[in-house]
Amino acid sequence: KCAVIAESHDLSAREIEVFLLLAKGRGTTYIQDKLYISSHTVKSHTYKIYRKLGVFDRQGMLDVILQE
Repeated sequence: KCAVIAESHDLSAREIEVFLLLAKGRGTTYIQDKLYISSHTVKSHTYKIYRKLGVFDRQGMLDVILQE
């Protein structure tokens, strides 16, 4: 489901990595350590993902995944 959503919403490669971890319930600290990026970068990617999906928070993102 996540791959289809990522492709249909034109997420970048790095946004897809963050998106998949967010979908698994991972937090900012885990994502920054896993991907070797700063917390600011994680938050920036998260904001862009939410914007592209047309949602405002993680729950909205999860609702999009469940509706797919």
